[in-house]
This record gives sequence, C-alpha cells and structure tokens, in this order.
Amino acid sequence: MTPFGEYLKRERDAKNVSLSDLSQATKIPLRTLERLEAGDANALPAPVFVRGFVKAYARHLRLDEQIALGELDKWNEAREAELVIPEPPPSTAGDRAVPLHPRSKIGGVALLVLVIVLVVVAARWLN
Repeated sequence: MTPFGEYLKRERDAKNVSLSDLSQATKIPLRTLERLEAGDANALPAPVFVRGFVKAYARHLRLDEQIALGELDKWNEAREAELVIPEPPPSTAGDRAVPLHPRSKIGGVALLVLVIVLVVVAARWLN
C-alpha cells in the first residue's frame, strides 16, 4: 500500500466507514476505491477522474478536500520521480547509412509518374 492509499484508508477507518458504504454514498465503483487505497495507479482511470474521486471521498468523510488533493499530488510527484527514462542508444549514423524502407522508394516513383501524367495531360489540353 502506498502512503497515499494508507492515508485514505486510515481516514476512512477512523470514521468507521466501510468501502462498500463509501462506494454507495459516492457512486464510485468499489473496485476503483480498492485500487485507490491500494495505490494501484496503473489500474486507475485518467487523473482528472481520480481527482474527482478523491474530492468525493474526502467530502463524504468530512475531510479537508485540499489536504486530500495535496496528498494525491505528493503521491503523483513521487511516482513521476520514480519513472526512469531510458537513454537512447549511441548514434551510429556516421558509421553507415540507414537503408530506406522499400515503400519510401515506391512513394518517390509514384510521385514522378503522377507528375509525368499531369504534364502529358496538360500538354494535350493546351493544344
């Protein structure tokens, strides 16, 4: 469980409210509440929906919504800090030329044929 999930669960338990009661009162699916408390970010919907859920969660438990959203923001910042962006492989473009995809050659040929056809049609139309 994440610190944010622990915060939510601790506050809910302190108010002696079950997840199913919270789900019924807020109309938030039970599974979503479970994922929120577990800190399962990958299984949660878009962040805008999560913010709305946290507001409703806090409102029902009579918590300060801004504090709850602040905890959510801290959790999101911590998750983003953990993301590691892989380094791109070293460039070897100077060592050898990268072959063109076969279809890219076809596109050039098709364009050339189109231009020739247009020139021929325009020449006949002008005469």
